[in-house]
Amino acid sequence: MTEPTNIVDPGALEKPCAIQAFREAGDTLALCRRLRQIGVIVGTTGTGKTTAAKAHADAHGATTVYMRLPVFAATPQPFLVRLCRAAGLPHAPHMGKAELAEELIGFLRAKPGVLVIIDEANHMTPELVHVVRELWDEARCGFVLVGTPDMEALWAERSGKRSGAGDAFAAFRARIGQRLPMPKPDASDVTALCQHMGLSGKREHDLIARCLKGGIGLHSVEQLLSNARAVAGEGEAVAVEHLFLADTMARG
Repeated sequence: MTEPTNIVDPGALEKPCAIQAFREAGDTLALCRRLRQIGVIVGTTGTGKTTAAKAHADAHGATTVYMRLPVFAATPQPFLVRLCRAAGLPHAPHMGKAELAEELIGFLRAKPGVLVIIDEANHMTPELVHVVRELWDEARCGFVLVGTPDMEALWAERSGKRSGAGDAFAAFRARIGQRLPMPKPDASDVTALCQHMGLSGKREHDLIARCLKGGIGLHSVEQLLSNARAVAGEGEAVAVEHLFLADTMARG
């Protein structure tokens, strides 16, 4: 029989945890909501930015509009359709941009304390950057873009522009009130993560550290937990031995 201290929380990475970057992301999201600012959260794959954004959205579901931006919806009309869908507003593929935008602006203005989170915002087109600015100008609510660092190249000041040409994205940059770069988990985060999952042994600590270092950050830990669930079997508790067996199977 497995001791209770060896049971791994199977939902450990599906809720906020003690990793410093998670806490900072939550603080940034809350600040943008309270101050009604545009915020930017950037990080490479595996830093936990999406997990932190989803956790915040889950905790504040009634006043949060969370939307993942796929590549095929990265231009204004399909973006607005999906954002209306995320907000629970009337939407249809044939609706025009102006009609969709009016629906959104009216909704956001009428909902105090609302926060809009656009995940994978690195898929945005330059035109969509201007759409987001216009939505914020009209609604003046919290608006947070979450994506990889190359996202910021969309609105960077262009070098070598034509003489006399204006900076098309200066107005958007001026509206960014908060910016948070999310680093890869470090050694202190490994300890915090193990504590969060109820793992107290050195072998478990070394396993999580190796997983974070050798893979794609927190995605690798999520995959390890997913595989451990499969090893444990449906309806069974996930124990430490399942983690090690899943890791052995993954490495062949």
